[in-house]
Amino acid sequence: MKYIFLVLKLLVFELATAQPTFNIVQQYDYPAARFRDFIVHNDTIIGLGTAFPDSANLTQGILIVQLDSNLNPIRDKLIMDSLGRDLVIYNVSKKIYTTQDGGYIFMGTTVENRDAILYRVNSDLEVVMAHEFYDTLLLSNFDYRVLEVSGGYV
Repeated sequence: MKYIFLVLKLLVFELATAQPTFNIVQQYDYPAARFRDFIVHNDTIIGLGTAFPDSANLTQGILIVQLDSNLNPIRDKLIMDSLGRDLVIYNVSKKIYTTQDGGYIFMGTTVENRDAILYRVNSDLEVVMAHEFYDTLLLSNFDYRVLEVSGGYV
């Protein structure tokens, strides 16, 4: 009977220490960082989500992070709106896509207006393009998918 308790004790200890590198939760300098989508691209993991710049500034921005294959952070970027509006990931199509030049593209929106913003960032996560357009579909459940075509995006 005492052997069963020993085995159970060892089992609990083994489960608590299993794969310690995969159980690490990365903390970023931004409060309330929530991720909505992850993709794997060129042996790195790209995460897309929302966060606040600090605890005093309650204007929400879009957070994009780049992690290596062991989930160690390489770089991160918090994209804020130049007009001071809250930015969010578009609810239905909260996806990030790769571009042909090694960058990334995704859709965002503001809370206050009925518009959408198409963001394109390079491989260093710097914003290359931010195209804002009026969108009447934000109140519906249509799915956005960003497609790269020659000369632009659809």
